[in-house]
Amino acid sequence: ALDETVVACDGRPDCLHLDDECSRTCEDDPEYCNYFLPLVLRLKFSNSCIIHIDELCNGMDECYNGEDERHCPFLTPCSPNNITMGQYDHIFQKCDLILHCENGADELSCSNSTHFYCDDNTTIISVRRVYDGVFDCSDFTDECSFSDTSISSVTMMIKEPALRACVWIILAFALAGNVAVIIKTAREVWVILRGKSHSVNKLKLIHKTMVLNLSVGDVLMAFYLCIIASKDIEFSNEYCKHELKWLSSATCSVAGILSMISSQSTVLLMAMMTTYRLHGVLRPFRTEGVSIKFLLLVLLFIWTVSAMVAILPITPSLQRIFVSKYVLNQPFIKNSSITLTQMQDLVGRLNNLSNTKYLLDQYNPVGSFQSIFYKENHNHLSQTSTGVLGFYSSNSVCLPNLFGTYNDAWSSFTFTLVMVDLLLFIYLLVGYIIIYRATLPSKYKLNKLHSIIIQMRITSLIFTDFLCWVPICIMSLLSYRGVMLPGIVYRFAAIVLFPINSAFNPWLYS
Repeated sequence: ALDETVVACDGRPDCLHLDDECSRTCEDDPEYCNYFLPLVLRLKFSNSCIIHIDELCNGMDECYNGEDERHCPFLTPCSPNNITMGQYDHIFQKCDLILHCENGADELSCSNSTHFYCDDNTTIISVRRVYDGVFDCSDFTDECSFSDTSISSVTMMIKEPALRACVWIILAFALAGNVAVIIKTAREVWVILRGKSHSVNKLKLIHKTMVLNLSVGDVLMAFYLCIIASKDIEFSNEYCKHELKWLSSATCSVAGILSMISSQSTVLLMAMMTTYRLHGVLRPFRTEGVSIKFLLLVLLFIWTVSAMVAILPITPSLQRIFVSKYVLNQPFIKNSSITLTQMQDLVGRLNNLSNTKYLLDQYNPVGSFQSIFYKENHNHLSQTSTGVLGFYSSNSVCLPNLFGTYNDAWSSFTFTLVMVDLLLFIYLLVGYIIIYRATLPSKYKLNKLHSIIIQMRITSLIFTDFLCWVPICIMSLLSYRGVMLPGIVYRFAAIVLFPINSAFNPWLYS
């Protein structure tokens, strides 16, 4: 039978009798033609090595010294210094994504448009298998890539050991301090409520109630840190393998909501306490006029606002604003996570192939997307799973996305949030400066030791508030304008500065 792939005189033996290479039509016959035994379709290289013609130039050494492979002009040795390590066809087997050499020499230095080299230095895969939801590399690098600003690495949820240690330290202080304050203050409030109602008890009750609420807000941050610390241990050494499932999980969203409620309620409660203290210093005889009912209404307002701000980013009707990607594990999608624009493009292509004109529901794009492809192919519905990567999924520790740019859909929300927090800090700063000046010994004739204690506490309050909020606000505003800082700065702000007030507050405000 004729084989249209046979090319004469190319050094590659294709015919049983070597007619394509060992004939008078070729100007220079390969040296292996001298060893051909036509009667038995074998080649004799030496007295101890006679091989079948199919074993000639097959990339494997049948002869002890590799004579059967040495005279093949289209083969390249796997090792330049040792032909016995094998050879590969540099025309058809080079960069074909099949290892013909044990040392992988035939697949090295290939184009990045076809080959992906895992960081483990042992695996080479096609670029078509990158970001397909299947882990082909032992180090998971085919499915995960992290920038310098990322908190995580391929293997670790928090890549710096020092920052992982900070999580546990802040967690220990925040949990122990706030739980102790909650128990102690709750008992004191209960004693006051059981006693007779008079002005001294009323003032104490107001103060203790505010401290109790502040500790509750801070203990929420401790609960958030508990979730992060436990997940960091769970995902240790294989974080990338769990990344998409973790970031699109309800647990991550709950952790983000806890951190947001804690941070916003804390800053609002500190502003409330500053106002009350200012009122007591500037108008001491009118402080008693503050009613418990009014206090409870203000507290209800603070917790309601904090909860609404935290839950707003996960509201289904606002997905178009806060969701950056959708996790869709489907056979007709190469990547396991796609943007809304890519989803719309897929639906548009489907419309071009069918008579039906489909549209994505702007309030429920995932649901309508699933429905569209269910109608087109019922068999793939069972292979589909969904999730979203949104406001609390921009980093591995599920913190709110405060470091976006003005091009992000949620930038207005973040900008407003940061500006409000910055203005509240300025208010705290001005308020405590006024309190500081008002409590000087010369004005109220306080003893020097008591004045020093008050001044030191006020200084500590201002310093810790500054340490927590001002750097984060400045970094957020710089990011909003497109100014990028070193990655370690973002990681330190997210892991240390954001939750650190929850560890300081129990010792300062109680």
